[in-house]
Amino acid sequence: MISTELPAENADYYKPLIRKKVNRHISTVIIEGDGSDEFMFGRYDETYPLLEWRNKLCLIGGNHDSEDISPQDILKREINEEFEAPSNNCEVCGNQLSIGTRPIYAKIEEIISLRDSILESMRPFNDFSISVPSAYQINSDGLITERAPFTVISSVFYSKIPRKVFQQARNSILSGARIRQEGYTDIISLSQLKKYSFIPGAGKILEKYILEHKGINVGPLEKATSEVMEVIGKPRNVLEHYCIEYDYLNPVRICTG
Repeated sequence: MISTELPAENADYYKPLIRKKVNRHISTVIIEGDGSDEFMFGRYDETYPLLEWRNKLCLIGGNHDSEDISPQDILKREINEEFEAPSNNCEVCGNQLSIGTRPIYAKIEEIISLRDSILESMRPFNDFSISVPSAYQINSDGLITERAPFTVISSVFYSKIPRKVFQQARNSILSGARIRQEGYTDIISLSQLKKYSFIPGAGKILEKYILEHKGINVGPLEKATSEVMEVIGKPRNVLEHYCIEYDYLNPVRICTG
């Protein structure tokens, strides 16, 4: 009699794959001054809808768009959008620009130089799965509601910026000029990181990067929070490669079809 029972060593192969649910895919970048111990961060301003995230540091980047094919595409698009030179309808103020009552922008050539340096030196770090706890948010009507917990896959890259370009960015920030279109931008030294607050996941990602790339254990950069974070490998070549394991509730275009 021929047995139809699967060999024990092959049993797992035939089990139906249960995909993990995630809300979205984001890509971010750790920006470091080459040869320095300083990092560049975004910081959410006082208008950001999630109240608990206001004035907290984040890695620069953002959410996937329907046309993005890869994690790198997400980050390239976000960097191009955030470090976009102000439009031609701005009022010229010497070599700088202002838009009505909005803050002065850094010199256009300096913004472009920084943007290009980030893109040219971008290298993959790790993919992380981050489960973010609930947080209070304010909607367009001014009502405060509780946002439900959500899970993201964060593809993290890193860029080391030439000293001259990084110094120009620092000078612009210190003078009060904007170098990005969204929120604030801060440059913070390694020794000062513990004085600041990070959004969920960002501090833990930075801790891991500093340990792996500099051999320094900076200790916890985030206060005790309830988010869960795990490393799930390196950023993949295309978003389609995540669809085998993950079910995106905010669908990635290439996973739908």
